[in-house]
Amino acid sequence: MARNMLPSLIVNAILPALVYVYLRRLYPDQYVLPIAVAALFPVLGNLVTFARSRSLDTMGVVMLCGFGITLVTILVTGDPRLILVSKSSLTFGMGLLSVLSLLLPKPISFYFARQFIAGTDSERIHDFNRYWRLPYIKRVARVTSLIWGIALISEFAFRVVIVYTLPVAEVLVLTPIVFMAISWSVMAWTVWYGNRAIRRIRRDETILQGVPAPAP
Repeated sequence: MARNMLPSLIVNAILPALVYVYLRRLYPDQYVLPIAVAALFPVLGNLVTFARSRSLDTMGVVMLCGFGITLVTILVTGDPRLILVSKSSLTFGMGLLSVLSLLLPKPISFYFARQFIAGTDSERIHDFNRYWRLPYIKRVARVTSLIWGIALISEFAFRVVIVYTLPVAEVLVLTPIVFMAISWSVMAWTVWYGNRAIRRIRRDETILQGVPAPAP
């Protein structure tokens, strides 16, 4: 895990901070240019990955969407701190969606799990929907959505606090580290919680025999 995180730390934290400090000296009166160039590094890293593998994973899509929001903010405002906050607006939106989905018949984590396990295979989707009949699955889906929602909203709140209390260079270093720390922690918890749920589901699978699948 640490070996996989190191390249991301270099691209998303160290290089943006160094570039920002360098450009800030060259353009002391231009607040937008240094922060705008520094914000491009995470996106460029994903573009290089895409060029090599011709594929884009979920995290890559999130990064590109975040860049789009940041770019709009750069064009609309000249406030470098607001630009930094905007980089987590997508994170906040996902966290808020996770929490609000608890009010729906099925929370968002159920659909994420179904996409991860069943993909677009209609037969596997049909089989996966049957598990919603188990009360335990409903609890697992709601707990998972709640934990992810709290984690993502907390990351956004932390970013807002440090953006308006610390120098920009320090923010560029801290925010990717905090984001990855929160993300990896919740992912590790999700894997542990999911494995425990799978063991429980296997014990309860006999309940599903002869039970039709609910509506998607």
